[in-house]
Amino acid sequence: MAISVVSQQFNGSNNSTGNNNSNLLVAPMKKQLVTLRIGDYLPEVCKITIPLLDHYACKIGAEFKIIDKPIFDMPSLTYEKFQLYEMSKGYDWTIFLDADTLVNPDSADYTEGVTKDIVLFHGLDMCLNRFRANNYIRRSGQVNGACTWCVMFSDWCRDIFHPIQETTWDECINNIFPTVNEVKSGTCSKEHLIDDYLVTQNIARYGLKVKAILELASSDWHLSGTGFTHLYACSAAEKAYKLQEEVKKWGLA
Repeated sequence: MAISVVSQQFNGSNNSTGNNNSNLLVAPMKKQLVTLRIGDYLPEVCKITIPLLDHYACKIGAEFKIIDKPIFDMPSLTYEKFQLYEMSKGYDWTIFLDADTLVNPDSADYTEGVTKDIVLFHGLDMCLNRFRANNYIRRSGQVNGACTWCVMFSDWCRDIFHPIQETTWDECINNIFPTVNEVKSGTCSKEHLIDDYLVTQNIARYGLKVKAILELASSDWHLSGTGFTHLYACSAAEKAYKLQEEVKKWGLA
């Protein structure tokens, strides 16, 4: 099976050591790759994805970390991504990828393609179809909506994951409107989208510059894809099956 082959080839490749190459002409950036997995989240999916996340971290010279304990008293575990605000202190770059993200071993280090004033997302939504606008959105004049399954940010842009401020949880939830497809999937509630909502607000609040990795890969680097696969609004069984099939296409099964 694809699961066993992936685990054998890539599991334990990094061990959170980061980049220890002291012979480089230029001191390496200090990077970390972080994912969120609290409890026994999607075990059949994570058997496939976690070894490849670890491998990718090793490849780009990043420490690999898993957020596995909640520290916030909030109704949704997706809010635990905001641990990144403190975790990112002392790192040049923090790369966050959801635990169910499949990373091709040939994927590039996209942080090397932008300056530190840019926050990278895999893609950018138009926020006004899901989130009610406020004065920060209106003032910014931009409608980029965050997709927080994939976020890459530097120490200059840590405010991208600044925890909730100037509002309440209930006010945030009242401003979130899942799309029809999200509702139909049965896997995406208003509470589940709190991370996308607050990061979208932080982009506008702090005037952060953003760019899509999809654009960087295709337009700037002329790649045929990003190497990242994230299946959204589908069941755990469907996700595990499709990711196994994708790994087979790579010749790892």
